[in-house]
This record gives sequence, C-alpha cells and structure tokens, in this order.
Amino acid sequence: YKLNSVSLQFILQDADSTVLYEVSLPNNRDDVGVVQIPLPENIPALQFDTRYRWFLSAECSPGERFVVYVEGWLDRVPLADAIGLQLAQASHQDQAAIYASHGMWQDAITLLGELYRTTPTSTDLASDWHSLLASVGLEALAEQPLIDCCMPSTPAGGLDH
Repeated sequence: YKLNSVSLQFILQDADSTVLYEVSLPNNRDDVGVVQIPLPENIPALQFDTRYRWFLSAECSPGERFVVYVEGWLDRVPLADAIGLQLAQASHQDQAAIYASHGMWQDAITLLGELYRTTPTSTDLASDWHSLLASVGLEALAEQPLIDCCMPSTPAGGLDH
C-alpha cells in the first residue's frame, strides 16, 4: 500500500470509554516518522487526576477491514510548587529533563520534540531526544524523523461546549 493512502484516526476517551475527542487526520505524505497530535484549544482542558485513553489507528488498505492501532493512557497531574520553581529557572531543554525525571512523560516528549523539530541539527537535542525515548524502550523511534503530517482537518466528533 502507499503511505499517503493510509487513513489515520485519533480518539481520546475518558476512563469510562466516553469519546471526548475524535478526529480524522490528513495523510498526504509518503514519508514516515514521529508526529505530534495536538488537542484543539476549543475543547475543555483535561482534568487533573483523571485517566484518559487514546488511540491512533491506521486503515492500511482502504475499503478493507485491516486496521492497525496504538493506544496509551494519559494522566494529567497537578504540578507541585517545587517542580514549578525548578521549571521557572530552567532552559527549555532542561525543562524537558525535569518533566522526565518527575514522570511527566507527555510534557517531556512534547517540549523536547518541539525543540528538536525546530532545531534538527542540534547534537545536544538529538542526544537528549534519543536518551528520552531509550529510557522507555523506544530507541527505534529516536532514529525516525519528526514530521508535520497530522494537523486535524475536520473533527469527526468532540466535546460539547
């Protein structure tokens, strides 16, 4: 199959499996890599101390029932005052390390990924990126490029406002 014919779908659910956000993502590229899927600003913020489940699925052969997907859990936790103070005094690159050291994976990978994507020739950022992904067994992903492929087009569903 051609990569640009793969249909991508992102779904965010609460712990009760209620769909909070669902979107089809345009994929008109032939390359592969690591992507960021931001939540739109027009949906309510995720609640502290609440578990959320996400899925990213790819229909590899349009019209057929072959779908592959990845899934994970997301917990939004309040930021302790001491960590906030550390973050306020740190560079962006060091902030990513602080988030990672406190188990705030989403914040660490988002911040470091944005830094690395905007400065792909930085050997320091490349090293930090590889170390962060290797720390959770994802060293193979560290070699993949960071690509801009998946900004939501038309939401398939979302939260009521």
